[in-house]
Amino acid sequence: MTTTVHGIFFSKENKEYVSTSVFKNVKDKLGIELDETFLEILLVTMADVYKNTQRPHNIDINSYVSILNNNVIIRCIDKCKTSNISKLAQKEASEREYQFKETSPIPSTSSASASDPSSAPSSAFAPSSVP
Repeated sequence: MTTTVHGIFFSKENKEYVSTSVFKNVKDKLGIELDETFLEILLVTMADVYKNTQRPHNIDINSYVSILNNNVIIRCIDKCKTSNISKLAQKEASEREYQFKETSPIPSTSSASASDPSSAPSSAFAPSSVP
């Protein structure tokens, strides 16, 4: 059992939970369906939120992870509001492809895995409310 903020926040289960929440909130609030290329943007956003959010005193780990998750969801929704997300996703994909071609001559075999909302972690990480 991982008991550090870093371990819980960047766990596979939490990343799946946050991505499912972001995808659902963006679709519900903005009518935009994100695809798997947005996951790269999401992971960068998670790292930035983790790095730049100070943990309040006297707060337990799960509550702090919930705060971090809320911040990520809000930032991703704002990013989708203020940018042409399809162009942003294409840019991320083209940068990834360029980096891949530069570093490896072996062709890629990608297998897209869909996020399964039923595998989301317990409500301990659930955002209390997303504006």
